[in-house]
Amino acid sequence: MMDYKTYLDKLVADLYKKFDEDEERKESIKVLTTNFDKAFKQLEEITNTLKEADLKMDDPFVPNTKFMELMEISTRTAQVWRDEEKIGYSQIAGKIYYRKSDIEKLLNDNYHKAKAKGGNKR
Repeated sequence: MMDYKTYLDKLVADLYKKFDEDEERKESIKVLTTNFDKAFKQLEEITNTLKEADLKMDDPFVPNTKFMELMEISTRTAQVWRDEEKIGYSQIAGKIYYRKSDIEKLLNDNYHKAKAKGGNKR
């Protein structure tokens, strides 16, 4: 009885022998390989394009309604913050959008650190 490795080696050798004997099959394999390589390169290009687009969206925009909901503020307060330039925004055809990073900056700029425990208490 033959072990698996010997069997697979013999099978591969037989396949190569048959391919070598048949020029038409050899040509078909070359064409298939060439087409596979082209398809693989196209797939890589598409993947890279998608990755680049994803990197550009690392700082997505949030619509005004979502911003007001997140901050629990009114339309008027959002308008005042924009007027006072407390937060940057984009406006397109009456719609307002904020960068997530600008929202984080607004919160960080207005952050008040807690005082250390253990002071004199009277």
